[in-house]
Amino acid sequence: MRNKLISKDPISSSTEVTLEELIVLRKIIINPTQIQKKSQEALTGRNIAKIRGRGIELDSTREYQPGDDVRHMAWRVTARSLQPQVKVYQEDRERMIWLAIDLSPSLFFGTRCMFKSVKMINQAVILGWNYLNKREKIGACIATPDNLFLYKPQAREREFLTILNSLAECSKLQPAFVAKNCLHDLLLNMQREVRSGNLIYVLSDFLHWNDINKKVISQLAERAQVKMIFVYDPFEAEPPPAYQYMVTDGEKTALFNMDMAKNRKAYQQQFQNKLNNLIDFSHKYSIHLETLCTQDLFQFAKEY
Repeated sequence: MRNKLISKDPISSSTEVTLEELIVLRKIIINPTQIQKKSQEALTGRNIAKIRGRGIELDSTREYQPGDDVRHMAWRVTARSLQPQVKVYQEDRERMIWLAIDLSPSLFFGTRCMFKSVKMINQAVILGWNYLNKREKIGACIATPDNLFLYKPQAREREFLTILNSLAECSKLQPAFVAKNCLHDLLLNMQREVRSGNLIYVLSDFLHWNDINKKVISQLAERAQVKMIFVYDPFEAEPPPAYQYMVTDGEKTALFNMDMAKNRKAYQQQFQNKLNNLIDFSHKYSIHLETLCTQDLFQFAKEY
C-alpha cells in the first residue's frame, strides 16, 4: 500500500506530547523510496559511504580535536606541521545517528498549531523511527534548563522507547523564561560524545546564535556530518497586526508598538537577518540546514 500524504500533524495536543503519540509517529515515512533503496544496499554487502570516519581507506588528515582517538594520530604529518593531526578515513561501517535536542525555555512557545518544542520533538522522533527502521543506531542528547539527558546510540527499539519517554516527560516542563539557554551545554556534550563518521541532527530555535556556539558546531562538522533544523513560529517571522501592544514577562510591562511601519519592517528584518546568518554559516561549513515552522507539515521542511 502506498504511503498517503498526511494533511495534518498526528498529535492531539499543541503544548505537550505523550509517549503513545510519539510511538504512532513510526508510521510516518519521510522518503519511502530512499529508505527502501538504502535497505536493499545494506543487504547486498558492505557499502563505503561518503562520510568521514574510520575505515579501511585513508581519505585525508585534519587537526586533532578533544575526543579524537589517539590511535589514529597522523604522527608524520604532526611532525611536519608541528600541529597535532589525525587520520580521516572513508566510512565503511554502520554510522551512529545522534539527535541533539535543545529544549531551552524559548522553545516552549507557539502561536500557530503547537509549541516549537512539540514541533521539534515530533520531527526528531520521526527521524529516529526512520533510521531505526533501517537498523541504524540512534542516540540522543536532550538539554533542558535543569538537566541534560544522554542516551548512547543503540539499534534496538527498547532503547529508543526510553528516549521517547524522556522526550514526552520533558515536553510537560513549564520553564521560566530566563536568560539561561541550553544550546551551548548541548553542543559541548555532543563534542565530547561524537566520533568521526557520526551523523548529528541539531534541533533548535538557535535563539543564542553566537560565535561560541558557531565555533563548536564548525568543529563538529570537521569530523562528523552535521544537519541543523531551525524551528520557528510564524509570529517570529512576521509582525502581528498593526497595533500598540502592552507586553509583560510577569514582572515588567512595556509597550510593543507595531503601529509604526519602520518598527514592523525592523521586526521582520531581524528574523531575516538571523536566517541569512544561519544559511551563510551552513554553506561555509558544508552543513545541511532546514527550517521548520510550527504550522508546516513535517514532509515540507525547507532546505538550504
